[in-house]
Amino acid sequence: MSAIAIPHWDSVGHVVHFHSFRKTPATFAARYGAVQKATQEVLGYSDINLTAKIDTETASEAVRLELKKLP
Repeated sequence: MSAIAIPHWDSVGHVVHFHSFRKTPATFAARYGAVQKATQEVLGYSDINLTAKIDTETASEAVRLELKKLP
């Protein structure tokens, strides 16, 4: 059996490994307004900070839109 060559880094330098597959659902959940506590439970984390700081990526457009809400 031969191993399949899978790159370990993407074009912007993110490391690809088993836990990388948590970023996509966490990011989409945040983008579409899911409650962070629910996302934490789905991903199986004991600490909500892991969900917020590690697995959720916020696009610059989303940050810009949130800042526009300020008075």
